[in-house]
Amino acid sequence: MLLLGLFTQIEIIKGVSKLYEWEVQAGCSKYQVPNSQLASSQHSAIGAQTTIVILVEFLDAMHSVSRDEIHRRVFTDMDTYYQEISYNLTWVTGETVSRWYSLSANFSSYNITWWDSPYDEYKRIITNATSLVDEAVDFRKYEHLLIVSARNSTSKVWAHQLSGLSIETNDGVTVDKAIVVSEDDSTGT
Repeated sequence: MLLLGLFTQIEIIKGVSKLYEWEVQAGCSKYQVPNSQLASSQHSAIGAQTTIVILVEFLDAMHSVSRDEIHRRVFTDMDTYYQEISYNLTWVTGETVSRWYSLSANFSSYNITWWDSPYDEYKRIITNATSLVDEAVDFRKYEHLLIVSARNSTSKVWAHQLSGLSIETNDGVTVDKAIVVSEDDSTGT
């Protein structure tokens, strides 16, 4: 499923959802999240999940899905999904970059088309994509980074979530986690 792994805290969402369901059955009117949990230094799975979507294509692989379609999939379809499974305790907000950015390499130069593709290859595309948009994106505004990759005629990126990246941005943010998906991965499949 497109972006199902976007939030590593999905099990927390499911747990909170189940607790909410039990409280509704018991006659409670609303589930309250303690303020200290919302103010923790770690990203919460409760509330707005601020996300920046970066679109990348290659010298030998141009995009075939529009920027607006990708934006709709993330900020309408995925948002609706997360609101539903969390009983409206989690939602997706953020932005999609204004255009597809071109990496100065061929798609085939990145070894990211298999489930066991090397971590360093995924980190390389994430680093290159982040660097490419760094002047246009204020990474301080986002908790989550999603990179959508164009595909060539024979291969596509194997969707993958990475952590422990330590990629520095111009605005002083350290990107520690990201997800890379193909432009033709669709919600629900």
